[in-house]
Amino acid sequence: MEHLSLGPIRPTGTFRGKELARTEDDVLRLLLARPTDFDPVDFATAVNRLAGVTMNRKPEGGERYKQVMRLVADACDGFSARQVSEVLRDLCHLQYPPEDELIAALEKRAAEMNPTDMGMTIKAFDGLAKRSDYVPAERTLEVVSVHLRRLLPNMLVHHLPMVLHVYAMWAQKSRDAPPPGTELLRCIESELARRLPELNPKSLSSALWALAKLRHEPEPELMQELVREFGRKLSYFEPRGLANVTWAFGEMSYLPEQEVLQAMTRRIEDSLRDFSAHDLSQVCIGYGNLPHDPGSYFLHQVYAELVVKAPDCAPVTLSLTLVALAKLPHRPDLSVLQRLEREVAHKLAAFRPWSLASTLYAFGELGHQPDQELLHSLSDRLQFQLCSCAPQDLSRMLIGFAKLEHHPGQELLQKICDESAEKARQANPTTLSLVLWACGKLSFDPGKGLWRQVEYKIRHRLNDFDALNVGNILLAFGELKHHPEVDVLQMLKRRIEGLLDGSDAKGLREVLIGYANLEYPPGDAFLRRICGAVAAKAHDFNAKGLSVTWWALGKLAHHPGPEVLRCLEREVACQLADFLPQNLANTLWAFGELEHHPEPE
Repeated sequence: MEHLSLGPIRPTGTFRGKELARTEDDVLRLLLARPTDFDPVDFATAVNRLAGVTMNRKPEGGERYKQVMRLVADACDGFSARQVSEVLRDLCHLQYPPEDELIAALEKRAAEMNPTDMGMTIKAFDGLAKRSDYVPAERTLEVVSVHLRRLLPNMLVHHLPMVLHVYAMWAQKSRDAPPPGTELLRCIESELARRLPELNPKSLSSALWALAKLRHEPEPELMQELVREFGRKLSYFEPRGLANVTWAFGEMSYLPEQEVLQAMTRRIEDSLRDFSAHDLSQVCIGYGNLPHDPGSYFLHQVYAELVVKAPDCAPVTLSLTLVALAKLPHRPDLSVLQRLEREVAHKLAAFRPWSLASTLYAFGELGHQPDQELLHSLSDRLQFQLCSCAPQDLSRMLIGFAKLEHHPGQELLQKICDESAEKARQANPTTLSLVLWACGKLSFDPGKGLWRQVEYKIRHRLNDFDALNVGNILLAFGELKHHPEVDVLQMLKRRIEGLLDGSDAKGLREVLIGYANLEYPPGDAFLRRICGAVAAKAHDFNAKGLSVTWWALGKLAHHPGPEVLRCLEREVACQLADFLPQNLANTLWAFGELEHHPEPE
């Protein structure tokens, strides 16, 4: 029997009756049959009914859906504050982005919303952020933010991290997404501090993840309380929550107490089998960024689980995981890297340009030589996607090729360098200096376009360059026999003079190596100052760093004075057990060039 009946029944409230609208098709037919008979309440109720009968699956209404949503949009101006929030919620379930008219109604009714309405609106935005690319306009968020600050103290506690999560998701989807304002963040922090014990593990992990994603760190006192609350509730955390917190700790400057990190490591270890491929990737990224060694045994357990879950890794997860592995204190075995490499080859067609660049970079950083066929396939795919690459992606490609000692061909290298020159105004000094460093290692002259852009950046943004940037540029000048304008060299020298006291050991060492490769040394007095600064930080060098420092001094044929050489010699003696044959050869060669006679023992 036909159960759809319009008859004499008044349309208002029809959609609450299951006997009249049992299916998605019923609702659509009923609405489109006599649309003028329905008022705003009916349309709001109809959207709710559609969300109910589709049960969170993608709707199948096609063109009829578009017609109905157009009718709903026309009725939005008559919605109450509650109806606006409910329709937003239901559109989220229907995976349908809101029309402009509904957003206009939201702006109009926001002042009338109570905490429940605002909570429903935030939840709708959170769902839309997860399921679509929708990001509201800045004006809309300004209006919502004003009333959100007013209502926050009376909203449910789990809505606090949800607000942060929504903004973080928008930031992840679009570089142009408006950030939460300072006042809103201050209100959320205040409420978090007041209601921290009420947060469940899911909300706590969501808050920490979102704060890290937004690159916003609360005051140290609040961070300390968040971390302590995490420690107290650690045993109740699910794998996804643990993974998110690990990632967040790696992104933040605040370092949790060792006891908390050790307890977190044990908790992860106990539940590793329940971690998804994405969760394992987040764990690797977090520990890769933390100045904390979780131990070789733990990391190899993570690697073993990665091998098992490798087929579930999305292309973006694979590339991020490989980059993270290069940062961890204990590298995976060859078998692990080969397994991930096979997965990359299998899914290569789905890799986006930045994932391709990151994968190539990771292989280089890991010192893992992938199959030649895969390298050629990576190069071929990159060749046709360069215009979609950001400056950092272009530098990562070149670094990967350089560290793998793989020359992909003149044509591709020139295209990468030309694209880097074209995007140089968007690039920071670190990115540009690394492009030149890689070109130097590949013995490939990038061309006048890129040289001009680098020299322009030196002249106009000299104070943005650090010692490592300057060292990489000097190295490229020497390796490629490039002769810049005299004023460029003088400016770089002046910049180094200003950095001598504040630079780290690696940066100063790279400056020394850079000058060692130049045909025109900067003068003995200047070199003595650099050598003195290097000697003062010599205890920060590892065996390789010490050996290349000695090599640079030998190449410069510059005697920095007995005190500097004795200081460097003492460091060699302390780390002699870690010296590889090549390190020893470089050091002994330098002793000979400098006519330095080390202590007999």
